[in-house]
Amino acid sequence: MKHAKTIWSEGTRMAADLWVPDDLTPGERRPAIVLCHGWGGGKEHLNAAYAPAFCDAGYVCLTFDYRGWYDS
Repeated sequence: MKHAKTIWSEGTRMAADLWVPDDLTPGERRPAIVLCHGWGGGKEHLNAAYAPAFCDAGYVCLTFDYRGWYDS
């Protein structure tokens, strides 16, 4: 399940999405992956291509748009 989030980098607001497996229970810990796109890419590509698959495999994932790019 995808949740829109705001993260901060050196005082700058950045748009992010946190992907959490549907079967995650309160207080349960899971491995996490921060998915970072290469130069000029945005979180939407990672959301479509990678994050759902990792989330379905049981990982918590964070995608984000770099400062000054797309929604950040």
